[in-house]
Amino acid sequence: MPEVKKSGMSQLSEATTSSDDFSWIPPPPPETTKARFVRKMKENPFVPIGCAGTVAALSFGLLQFKRGNMAKSQLAMRLRVVAQGGTIVALVVGLAVASFRSRDSRASSS
Repeated sequence: MPEVKKSGMSQLSEATTSSDDFSWIPPPPPETTKARFVRKMKENPFVPIGCAGTVAALSFGLLQFKRGNMAKSQLAMRLRVVAQGGTIVALVVGLAVASFRSRDSRASSS
């Protein structure tokens, strides 16, 4: 005799109402944007500092350009490039540290 398949809902209700396993834990609530920003700042604080330095150098350079002080404007643009490079280095170092941490946690859990 051919086997009759049950609908998905009835299979789901049977799976959730089985008497031998009631250890379902609800998933955690989704992370808010502010909480994620704070967590990322704690994980790698040099990236936001580098971004702020880049914005400050850019703002200073544009202000000096508007005032007509070309020497300070050029200096600020060079400083901006250095700040951008520092931000990239901080990002790469942060990713490397996070990678090593995840490897260490996997190795210690085995």
